[in-house]
Amino acid sequence: MGNAIGLQRIRNSQGGQAQVMTDPVKLYPNPTTQQVFIVASSDFKARTPLTIIDMQGKIMYRGRLDPQASHTILDTRSWAEGVYFVEFEHQGELIRKRLIKK
Repeated sequence: MGNAIGLQRIRNSQGGQAQVMTDPVKLYPNPTTQQVFIVASSDFKARTPLTIIDMQGKIMYRGRLDPQASHTILDTRSWAEGVYFVEFEHQGELIRKRLIKK
């Protein structure tokens, strides 16, 4: 499937194939210790705003996904252990993922 991260192929009723978006963005490793990779489908990452927030509401990172890059890498070594929320704004929708830092 090449660069189709989070896509799943299914057969439609006429026997042809269709693609259904199951998860447009993935974070790994999760839990993380030193860095996190953010991989998004090509549709999703067209300069999609990205914010990472700790449990106290402090913004740890704010930026955009690069549509030319296959993934984004964030250094998490200076972050305290705990749970973080990774938020993406895409086509008027807020997508929130949970990231655990160990």
